[in-house]
Amino acid sequence: MKAKSILLYMLPIAFLAILYLPLINGGLNIWQFERKNENRVYRDSVEVDLNHLDAFPNDFDTYFADNISFRTPLLDAFHNIKFSYFKISPHPDRMFVGYDNWCFLSTDEKKIYSGELDFSLNDLEKLKIEWTRRKHFLDSLKIPFYWLISPCKHNVYDNKIPFNILKSDTSRTRKIIQHLKPVLNDQIIDPTQTFIENRENTDLFYRLDNHWNYEGGHLASKILHDRINQDFGSHTAQFPEITWKDSVRTIGIHLSLIGIDGLGDPFKYPLIQNETATEAPKFNFPPTPGFAYPWEYEFRFIKKEPIKNGLRVLFIRDSFSGQMMPFTKEMFNETLYIFDAWQYLLNEDIILKYKPDLVVFQGLETHIKAIIKDK
Repeated sequence: MKAKSILLYMLPIAFLAILYLPLINGGLNIWQFERKNENRVYRDSVEVDLNHLDAFPNDFDTYFADNISFRTPLLDAFHNIKFSYFKISPHPDRMFVGYDNWCFLSTDEKKIYSGELDFSLNDLEKLKIEWTRRKHFLDSLKIPFYWLISPCKHNVYDNKIPFNILKSDTSRTRKIIQHLKPVLNDQIIDPTQTFIENRENTDLFYRLDNHWNYEGGHLASKILHDRINQDFGSHTAQFPEITWKDSVRTIGIHLSLIGIDGLGDPFKYPLIQNETATEAPKFNFPPTPGFAYPWEYEFRFIKKEPIKNGLRVLFIRDSFSGQMMPFTKEMFNETLYIFDAWQYLLNEDIILKYKPDLVVFQGLETHIKAIIKDK
């Protein structure tokens, strides 16, 4: 009976402590917690405008939620429970959790996977016109080229996507290849099927990011290497020998959205045996105005000892080439990588100055529409 009475007193005391402890700590700052990066701007103040009081309740709610004490540990606990125990995304509008904790974007990539963002016939015609223009320019300079389309993670690891998310019968990339066949013939490289055939052997994408990992970059580079040798004879160096080092990645779009401290993404880091390419001085082409990562705009590598009939190759790329670079720089006598802020332009001025033997356009299938804007 006495224990029951104590329990009756303890429960309301604990309830009141939960209510008032954040307010007390907010005033006294006994415990301090670092704010988590939630990829948004916090509201650090609230103003009262007597002429527009309708907005005040929402503004105050946002201010209070952003500044309440214990926000960080409470968010940690909330995200841990949702992700670790219920396998639910803390931000379902931006990402979803598949089987075996594989995470996928809920935005354009999901719509491409389901066929919601298939190109209209008008857009396909615009793509054909643009690639006809590019082909005419490059043919006039006698420069061959490839368009390497990096597949969305969804289309490679569809076996990890929940059954209630339906997949399109034919991928957007396959429809593009079919429509552009009269213009590009076999110049489009789509590694999707090869990736699917190899996905059981090892992870080819990061589980907690939307990019392929170095093993995916290695496979894509091997596909490109074999294709060049098939089409033009032996103009590349022997594919580099690799040993792999186990590592853990602590950055990635899904990692930041999940928001759990200490969560990591295991992957294998490549160690190139007998590296033969070294970073060379840049041409210092001006970066794309407004590019958030101007230091990524240009990279250049030259082989220490040139190979006979070796190629001078220009890559117009995006971030997926970052996982290819350790391998592709070893394949050619000289390699120039240009990251033009996801515009995938023809970059005529760079081509005319650099005079490459081969151009490789590499881009994620999510961003293909950007090419239509190239005029």
